[in-house]
Amino acid sequence: MYCPKCGQENRNNEYYCLTCGTVLGPPQNYPHNPEPYDQGYPLPTPPEVAAAESGAVASLVLGIISIVTSSAVVGLILGPIAISKGRSARRVLNENYTNFWVALAGVITGSIGTGISAFFTVYWIIIGVVIGLLASSPSWY
Repeated sequence: MYCPKCGQENRNNEYYCLTCGTVLGPPQNYPHNPEPYDQGYPLPTPPEVAAAESGAVASLVLGIISIVTSSAVVGLILGPIAISKGRSARRVLNENYTNFWVALAGVITGSIGTGISAFFTVYWIIIGVVIGLLASSPSWY
């Protein structure tokens, strides 16, 4: 569907033009795309969709970084942020948006990174306590 104002090509299930924000009309339903929006809730505005899509990408990036840095405490910080951003993006987006699935991947990677980081944090605390006990015992010398 082309926007009558700016001429930008949009997907058929878009309510607003993704470039200029002009209302295109109710989304068209096709057999492969039944009920693209829940009719009980207001449709998201273009700024809300743009913010949710960028939040979805940020969620995935933070989730991946939390997995990579999971042996440090950084994963405990970035993992929950990734989960939060992914969940908030999924509240705005539905399955018709590509970044809906990116947000889901961000939630999953953030959860994995948080779990691994929590494991390593407990592991290093236990190792520190054991080394501290061994170092303070007289038989260590």
